[in-house]
Amino acid sequence: MKIVVKKFGGVSLKNMFMIEKISKKIIFYLKKKNKIIVVVSAMGNTTDNLINLYRKTKNKIDESYDCVISAGEQISAGILNAILKKRKIKSKILLGWQIPIKTKGKYGKSKIKKINSKKILKEFKRNNVLIIPGFQGINKNGNITTLGRGGSDNTAIELANCFKSKCYLYKDVEGISFVDPKVFKTDSLKEINCYELLEMSSLGAKILQIDSVINCIKDKTKVFVLSSLNKNMKKKTKIIFKIKKIGLKSIHFSKKKLYFCKYQKNIDKLLKDFKNNNLDIDDVKIRSNEIVFSSDSCFNSIKTLIEKNNLFLKKNKKITKVSLIGLGIKNYDFNLIKIIRLLIKNKIKFNSLTSSEVSVSFFSKSNKVKIIKIFKKKYKL
Repeated sequence: MKIVVKKFGGVSLKNMFMIEKISKKIIFYLKKKNKIIVVVSAMGNTTDNLINLYRKTKNKIDESYDCVISAGEQISAGILNAILKKRKIKSKILLGWQIPIKTKGKYGKSKIKKINSKKILKEFKRNNVLIIPGFQGINKNGNITTLGRGGSDNTAIELANCFKSKCYLYKDVEGISFVDPKVFKTDSLKEINCYELLEMSSLGAKILQIDSVINCIKDKTKVFVLSSLNKNMKKKTKIIFKIKKIGLKSIHFSKKKLYFCKYQKNIDKLLKDFKNNNLDIDDVKIRSNEIVFSSDSCFNSIKTLIEKNNLFLKKNKKITKVSLIGLGIKNYDFNLIKIIRLLIKNKIKFNSLTSSEVSVSFFSKSNKVKIIKIFKKKYKL
């Protein structure tokens, strides 16, 4: 039995017309005698709407939160299954708790612990397509849990790991590009190194969730990223594990807020509250009576916790973080020095430059397209 995993994101499922298109893709692949696991995200902005709805309760993130925000994926699964049934396809929905997909960790950011593959194989004896809502599982207490934003990718990759299958992640872009195609139009890469992709995800790129990339690396899963909107299925990016190129591979821009807080006492309680409320912070600087950090998490949530801990928010401002990503970018052939000289030469104002062996990041107010063109020309991207 040959099993293929195909995951469709929210844009692919945003309305009935798009779901009808997906059903035709599934039927096409059935002609190749494959058994297909279809992992679905919520339709369009459903998850965002459910999160905003839950916030009105002013309750903490617990089992109620995960119960609410996991509903979107079940709606997608139900509608897609109904359309496939109408087309006489032998399909079935399997929810996370039915398989089960066992998870561990906190609500809102759980991690997959184990998947019962026997249940899936048993259902494939009677069905050709199994539709599994992504993003969700069940914990040891029997409660529904969610895997964090972008968790459907993780569901798909972990399912592919179970059956040593290929995993196709359908997005609203033609694979992975060296820069966000919404900022600068460019062709997608044919392949990308898994560690470069991990760095991109950790810096805020909305391509793949960090946990999904880690699991891909751990099990060396065959993963392909492609567009659900394009008929040309040959245009896709393959995640590879070999190092084929040293140096700059991609550029990522992330919009954040920079916070300046004055404090008198220990700030450990504040940091603990950030962790318990699943609020990510970065670029942290702690001085004698001030903490500075950046975040792309909800402003009102951060402000509430700052005030709760009796800290004074001196100011906050919008910033753009520029990240240059590629293996060996810091030390190989004096790359870091070359990058700094290139920025100065082209009058790109920057500050707070940090670096590792996989990325160089800095804050800048300069035009994004100008920065892209400078590095595209220099490094022949």
